[in-house]
Amino acid sequence: MSADPDMSPYKILILAAQERIQNTLNGLNELLREAGDAQEAGVLLVEFLKGNPEANIQLIEDFFSSPVFLDDGADAEQLSNQILIAMRSLFLTFNGLVLADRHCADALTAESDSLLASGIYLVWDALANAELERGKFLGMKRGYNIKGSDIATAIKAARSKQGRKGADAKLANDKKGKQAAKAKAKEACNAWQNGTGDKFSGNDDFGLKMVALHEALTSPRVVSGWAAEWRKERNENRKRRTS
Repeated sequence: MSADPDMSPYKILILAAQERIQNTLNGLNELLREAGDAQEAGVLLVEFLKGNPEANIQLIEDFFSSPVFLDDGADAEQLSNQILIAMRSLFLTFNGLVLADRHCADALTAESDSLLASGIYLVWDALANAELERGKFLGMKRGYNIKGSDIATAIKAARSKQGRKGADAKLANDKKGKQAAKAKAKEACNAWQNGTGDKFSGNDDFGLKMVALHEALTSPRVVSGWAAEWRKERNENRKRRTS
């Protein structure tokens, strides 16, 4: 690494860290390329981890502390404990490097030497943790005779599980949005019946217009059925109050 003689010692440390991060990544990628079946493993890992390195630490711990299956079938193959332990260190290595690189970028935009010094601590702390996990992985790879296909399989399983979690979260959000839209539709139906809101020619018209108004609602027929139930419920409540 060559540095400008007028550059601050803090920035020299950041540049040195960036060079070390890149060298470590290159070494890991070379090792994974030699493994054959895991040729693209490094690229996949960085893509898998690039979103939020801090949150990824807990994600990795949760993922590799429980049984991992390659698919959802009844006869799904389960990854061995040895592979899980080694893959935990490999994922933490890459995550630490991604996190260190993120801290480098943040530190270089620091507006004062004190903030830059704090950033340097975060950079080298993340880098030290990454290199510690790298040493563990290399030792376990040799000791457990972990092959490239094992690495590729673990990455595939992790990406699959991440995808399922994302789908589950989207489904939960969709359900939440639908419930909120249904509540708004009920308010509109009550206002219609009370004569204080928009007028509709009937339940079918109400369903069509509510679906057009609320993106979370997709079936006019279902909304029309809700309107019929709400109107029936309202009439029954009125009868009970007058009897």
